Amino acid sequence: MLDDGSRVPFARSYEKTHPPRLHVVFLDRKSPDAVSRENGDWVTEPDPLATASTGFRLSATLRSKPSVTSSVVVPPNYACMPHTFAFWGAPGGLGGTRGFAGPDVTIRLAMLRSPFYDKLYVAGIQVGTAPPRYVLGDASSVPPAHWLTVDSQGGEGGAGLAGTDGMDGAPGAPGCPGQAGFPGWSGSDGRAGGDGGSGGRITIVVPEDRPLLANLVDGRSWGGTGGSGGSGGKGGRGGMGGQGLFDANNQPCAGGTDGVSGHDGATGLSGGPGAPGLRSIVVAHPKDLFDAQAPPGLAGLLERPQREP
Repeated sequence: MLDDGSRVPFARSYEKTHPPRLHVVFLDRKSPDAVSRENGDWVTEPDPLATASTGFRLSATLRSKPSVTSSVVVPPNYACMPHTFAFWGAPGGLGGTRGFAGPDVTIRLAMLRSPFYDKLYVAGIQVGTAPPRYVLGDASSVPPAHWLTVDSQGGEGGAGLAGTDGMDGAPGAPGCPGQAGFPGWSGSDGRAGGDGGSGGRITIVVPEDRPLLANLVDGRSWGGTGGSGGSGGKGGRGGMGGQGLFDANNQPCAGGTDGVSGHDGATGLSGGPGAPGLRSIVVAHPKDLFDAQAPPGLAGLLERPQREP
């Protein structure tokens, strides 16, 4: 803003023929919560807990006149966070082995309070023993059910081994008449595919004073699909009929007939689907809801006084 009250925006693009009066490159922009880019954008801290209590603290200083500076705190907005998570077990190997079970997933839910939201949903999604991933949401704009969708599916069963091809029949011996060719060998049947792995266990942990928070999670456990059966082996070709020779009167004899080809082997059976996993709800004391080694951002929220339910 100029002395006369007029506003001059900082341009984000630069044209040498029409240089702007002000440009973002004239500013020294800093933030402990984001990285500034040359085009004026900011790349924000991806961990939502890191800024849950502080917001995004941004400052800009005019390089040519450092006394001209301004700071702002931008409240975090969680609308763009993902709400659907899917996890799979590893597939079975070649030879029709069973798929691996889907991973066990634990979702911990709480309603906390931050400087920017009186009611803030915090969900920690933990797969096995890996560090949890956190999702935050403004409780006033979140649907009352199925805010999060979490799937754990068993791995697909391995494909069955293919059958072996049948050998070709031996040729018939020459003679008068020639002998028939021998039939080809049939191909062997393909082996069965492996069964799908079972779905992983879904555990939802909620505070004992807010059991209905469990409705925010649509936890689904699926068995993996069965592996495809192996293809049957090809039947061997029939042997060629033996060559006809000449009889005592020097007349040509008939050649032998070709042998019949072997049958193709049948395709192996597909594996069966895996069993779904269990889904359970566990209530816990609010202080014991999250692990004692909660990250600093979460610990800061837990230490804030919360509203009564």
